Amino acid sequence: MRYSTIGLLSVLAAGSVQLVANDIEPGKEYYNATLMPKAIVIDGNLSEWAGVPVLADPKYAIPKGAGTKGTYVLFEEYSGGIWTGPDDQTSAVQVAWDADNLYIGMVVTDDYHENSANSAWNGDSAQLMIANGDRTVQVALYNYALGGVEDALGEVIVNHEAGPAADAGCGCDTEAVVKRDIVKKKTYYEIKMPAAAIGLTAPLKAGMQVGLGMAINDGDQTLPGQADQTGQKGWGGLGAHSIVFGKTPAQTALLTLTTNLPTKDLVFFSAANPGMDSFTFRVNDKGASIVDPATVKLTIDGQAVTLTSTAKVGDVSDYAFKSTTLFSANVEHQYTIEMKDTAGNVSKTDGVFKFSYAVLAKAQQAVSVDKTKPGFVVRVFQNESYLANSLAEAELALKGQLTNTDGTLLENWADPSVTGPALAAGVKDGALYRFEIPTVINLSQTEGESNGNFTPDDQLPGIPGVNGSNDGFDVEITTFVDLPAGMLTMGVVSDDSFRAQAGYINVPANASLLSEADGTTANVTFKFLVQDAGIYPLRVVWQEAGGGANLELFTVAADGTRALIGDSANGGYKAYRSGVVPSKPVNFSLGAQVSAGKIAISWTESGVVLQQSSDLKTWTDVANATSPYQPTVTATPASFFRLKK
Repeated sequence: MRYSTIGLLSVLAAGSVQLVANDIEPGKEYYNATLMPKAIVIDGNLSEWAGVPVLADPKYAIPKGAGTKGTYVLFEEYSGGIWTGPDDQTSAVQVAWDADNLYIGMVVTDDYHENSANSAWNGDSAQLMIANGDRTVQVALYNYALGGVEDALGEVIVNHEAGPAADAGCGCDTEAVVKRDIVKKKTYYEIKMPAAAIGLTAPLKAGMQVGLGMAINDGDQTLPGQADQTGQKGWGGLGAHSIVFGKTPAQTALLTLTTNLPTKDLVFFSAANPGMDSFTFRVNDKGASIVDPATVKLTIDGQAVTLTSTAKVGDVSDYAFKSTTLFSANVEHQYTIEMKDTAGNVSKTDGVFKFSYAVLAKAQQAVSVDKTKPGFVVRVFQNESYLANSLAEAELALKGQLTNTDGTLLENWADPSVTGPALAAGVKDGALYRFEIPTVINLSQTEGESNGNFTPDDQLPGIPGVNGSNDGFDVEITTFVDLPAGMLTMGVVSDDSFRAQAGYINVPANASLLSEADGTTANVTFKFLVQDAGIYPLRVVWQEAGGGANLELFTVAADGTRALIGDSANGGYKAYRSGVVPSKPVNFSLGAQVSAGKIAISWTESGVVLQQSSDLKTWTDVANATSPYQPTVTATPASFFRLKK
């Protein structure tokens, strides 16, 4: 599967009414393009762009399709890639237009230029998706890059992958110049797209709209001890999910051509990045607009906070706030950043952020664990005749309840004799085959593949199935992981869907959801808080429809080091395949009132009303009423009575 992407960070100004909900952070899905009084010369020099608004580093939710339920990031790491912060890759984009063309100017800050493949996408590169104004149909895919590496730069690459400019008879080729400043560690893109190349008719007019998706592919120099960092190792940008993990026009931003003319340059913000207990951002001079550092302010939830800053390097300074406590989970926090330049001109931006992280407490620890049995239990279902593609279908398959369109149950065609790293052949376990893996979860449908962060991959037990197919499987993996207290980071690389849960996993609906990607591939890290150190049950559901398939379960240390769960020799948390899962405590109560000769009664479990009745006239009626908990009368109506499960 090829994940081609675009690389940019958008430069437009807000506008329009929301038409499509997608992964772009709220408030940055809609942009206005600036009308230029004269044509822009495409030479890689962005001095002509003075006064065109800049939008830098819009975040987007991962995994793809998560929307407001996901985690907003500036950069999405891929295939073992490592993003180290704003100097590794951030961008600022400006978008303008005239009667004949749409223009994009972009500055990418990148500490190392890597495109040794001389590719339009497999290394440092910028790719664009153009969609129609409704963002329902892809119009074009155009890719731009500078070949070579930092000390041996190559040629500019313009690749019309799809769309009008890909037609030799169109006469609407796009133009681009890409220049690298090795000293300043910046790459400049200047792109011109004729009206016909973006599916519009010249002359362009104010009010016209297109969907615009942008992302920045990043590769890096491979340092000692690192996995290979060359090629496509991640991306950032406005609407990056319109390009990666499949082409999706609905993931573009809506761009509107306006009559707004260039005004004056202003200092701007970039790389705004809230953490669980921190907030960092960068301030940037632009042209003659130079930031006054004494005026830089950050307010969170209406309270001004204390900032620290780094020494200014070139035209940028970095600012940080460190909190003594974690930001509350599942609460929307508001922030405002404000500053002035030395001429007194004010720049201001605001936004919201929210962290959704699970909290694991002592009651969710395993009841007992056999520490002589390291590893994981893997239960497998496979049937290539029905390529399920949702976690709901995966859960049905794991219960043996997945059916054909005619309502008949699907058979499990997994092959118990295919053991991979398992200790022995699979044994029947309900509708599934059960295997025990004493090592780690670094699995693929084909042994020896090189997917994700850790290679080579092990063979998934049970696959291929008895018919020789690798498609249409659903897997449940359970283990008991020895976790320290604190905020921890776990990672999953999956093709396709996954769901990770912890705690009361014997009833999945009661378990704490750590993260999931439903109906799509994923390469994600996520955080969760462990209140009490101990051994916790972990459950991961993995689903494959068709094509490639692989899964890794790992954790990330504070220094960025990654280790597979179970690989304690290399820093991974210890994991055991045999233990007893705790049951979720049930808090239930019975309430009753007597009025007008009738008894009103309700059964409540953990704050949720299970059943109510107001037509019971006698205590016998109460005792015989249908409920998950049957009341036992111990005295008169004026007395208390207790529940018996």
